[in-house]
Amino acid sequence: RSTMMSVTRGLALLVSVQAVAATVPCPSGSTLTVTTSDDDASRVTLSNGYVCVQLAQGGIEAASADATGEGNYGTNVGFDASLGGVAGLEAQLVDGSIKSSLTSGLGPNPTVAAAAAPATDDDALVATLSPTLAAGASAISFSEDWTVTLGANDRSFTLDVAGSTEAVDSAEGIRCLRRNYGFGGASVYAWWAGGHVQMKDQNEGLGYFASTEQLYRVYALGATGGDVDDGPNRAGNTSIDLDILDASTTNDEESLSVVLNGADVTAGVGSGLQQVLAGASAYPTDDLDHWASGWSAANATTGTALAAASWSTTMRVGVNDRDFPTARVAGDIGVPMDDLHGAMTGIYASPVGCLNTHVNAVADGEAVGQIATTIARPDYGYSGTYNYFDPDNFISTSAMLYSYEPYIQAEVRKVLERSGSFLLPTGQLPHHFEGTTPTYQALSGEIQTGPNVFWVLSCFNYAKTSGDLEWLNGYMPTLRNATNFLYDLIDDDLHLALVPGSLMIDVFLRWNYTTDTNAMLVGFFREFAKAEDAVGNTTGASDLRTLSDTIASAINDHLWAKDDAGADHYVTQWDGAELNTYRDFVDYDANLIAAAHGIPTEANASALFKRIDGGRCRAAATFVSEDYYGPDDTTDGNTGDSWCAMGRVGWFDANARKLYGDASGFETYLLEPLQTALLESTWLHERFSCDGTQQLNRTAMYFEYPSIVAMYLSNIKYGVDIQIDGVTISPFSTDASNKFVWDMGTVHVAFSQQEVSVSVPRGVDENAVRVTPFEISSLLPNTMYQLSVQGESADCALEAGTAKATADAAGVLTFAAPVGYRCTVTATKA
Repeated sequence: RSTMMSVTRGLALLVSVQAVAATVPCPSGSTLTVTTSDDDASRVTLSNGYVCVQLAQGGIEAASADATGEGNYGTNVGFDASLGGVAGLEAQLVDGSIKSSLTSGLGPNPTVAAAAAPATDDDALVATLSPTLAAGASAISFSEDWTVTLGANDRSFTLDVAGSTEAVDSAEGIRCLRRNYGFGGASVYAWWAGGHVQMKDQNEGLGYFASTEQLYRVYALGATGGDVDDGPNRAGNTSIDLDILDASTTNDEESLSVVLNGADVTAGVGSGLQQVLAGASAYPTDDLDHWASGWSAANATTGTALAAASWSTTMRVGVNDRDFPTARVAGDIGVPMDDLHGAMTGIYASPVGCLNTHVNAVADGEAVGQIATTIARPDYGYSGTYNYFDPDNFISTSAMLYSYEPYIQAEVRKVLERSGSFLLPTGQLPHHFEGTTPTYQALSGEIQTGPNVFWVLSCFNYAKTSGDLEWLNGYMPTLRNATNFLYDLIDDDLHLALVPGSLMIDVFLRWNYTTDTNAMLVGFFREFAKAEDAVGNTTGASDLRTLSDTIASAINDHLWAKDDAGADHYVTQWDGAELNTYRDFVDYDANLIAAAHGIPTEANASALFKRIDGGRCRAAATFVSEDYYGPDDTTDGNTGDSWCAMGRVGWFDANARKLYGDASGFETYLLEPLQTALLESTWLHERFSCDGTQQLNRTAMYFEYPSIVAMYLSNIKYGVDIQIDGVTISPFSTDASNKFVWDMGTVHVAFSQQEVSVSVPRGVDENAVRVTPFEISSLLPNTMYQLSVQGESADCALEAGTAKATADAAGVLTFAAPVGYRCTVTATKA
């Protein structure tokens, strides 16, 4: 039996009694509920429809979730109580044995303060407990005071902990005292002050990563196994997220956090975290800051002398039955769950896991800003190579930057500056790094234009999403140097770039005046013009816009297919006026790049889409070309990318369809199939087949397709596009309702045709405010909107005479207003 007390949101307090087992189960339904076991009152369950957390004398026995908020809870995101529960206090003894509060039977029963009726979304249940254990030769008692708070509309609960210990002699035989958390998720991600660490399915004997650095956040998700061992990718549909808000101790020498993963975890799979409270000196010093045997090494011969200390910790614990972290996700999300799922998993499961920025991640004793192409599982795809901007890491960094999480953005900046520090005098950027050594040729041996183009654009993306124009201004000389490599390729008479290789498919043999690079330069120079404007170089910006227009015109003059080739696409390459010959594979990548930058006329764009959509492998998002690149058309006969779809091509496909208004094509060909694949698998392969399925013989757990799904949702469907010189909100879908809330990190957009509210970062200082041009589309045509701003800063105020603006005949509203992370601008239908 148990007593169940429920608070239905917005209704009066309800009390009912149910007969249950000794371990109190999670009740179904979306009510704020506390359930207490009647047999001995030793167990309490708190639930609210999103989260269910099961408490016992010794700690947290289990936690589960329902992302829909309906109370149909999924599997335990931690381990069963027999394997250590989700969280408890424990002492490790010199013989390796563990004394755990979860199994000690000591300490008082949990107590709960219920929310008062009538309930509101601000109501919360507060449980207190004191995990206790006895350890050592003298059976010394150790305990902490825990407070668990669950709000009525939260996807996370708050855990407040306080504890202390007196000095303990080494003769007691205690090696360390720690708080232990067990996670069911197979892949763990740790946000340390010095850099990011990730691991999945770590090998036995290497499952501990300990550091004395401050740990901000750790989350785990996904199921064990996957394509690395010839099984299917695994959507674990389980995630736990510890967002550490505050942690302090009176003995800094005892500050140590240990992340666990793989075979060394208590359950033999999954992940975990240990916050060491006393006895940190017992951890092997040589094992710090890399994956090692840690506590599982040979047992100590004597105990550790534990110094007297007191400590406290506050964290939000997000619990989810989907594979993405939720400690920072609001209860009411404002978009379909599948869209939040796609965006968050697309960012947090794959590209974030590719970051190798912590000390020792790439080379012993070094912390370098490098990023791999896959997560660690525990090996990496393309092992030992990093920082591909051809355009691989343009895509992964874009997805991460669209998280609008300052920590992630700062890690991305490290990656960008790492590559930028190795520019050659000519301005050429490394194609990638082999270990810590820069390499300027592609794996195929070719020289590509892509790295310079996409690295510069990635730097602009950092400045856009962070609002850090101070950094941009200081870094512009480096970016201009990188652009010189591209300027030098442009023929002054033909106004086209004469290139040595392919833009972004390195094994494809393309040279001379190619469509792919020249079409990309059109958009590239437009973006560079915006950056020059932002730093006050208006003359340079004007020259770049002229150059962009000139290249676009030359592309239409020289690279559009003649009548005998269909006059419905751009050719692969033109060999110049002297030879006046062409090569043409009907490249889907090059043609979609051209369309994404608005180069073809409306009529030509229509013909181009008809050719692609009626051509080869439209079920895939998006195939590389209509004609096959055979052994003679690829470097060293490498046809590995000749029969496949690539996410990068799909990115330009989506941008092209948005520019020319094909929402149906975007959803049918691109977003829906890729989003479905991601939600089913969590991690995806490097390439897709003609029929739209994953190519299982290609690199597993690759960053590209998950990143593309996140980018589709953020920038294309919901149209949240923060530019260097302004903010654009341009929803794009077949859904005529156009009503949503996009709440991601430091960005908040609430959109309807009646009212739009926006707050975005304007610098690394979260209080920064800057007057910013806005362009908001899909509003009511020819309609006046009242403008207002809200925020504490004195700069968060409208100038006189700017309180109203009128949408044009197409429903586009333009105005300028102050905005920031803590300064919200609102346009309301007058």
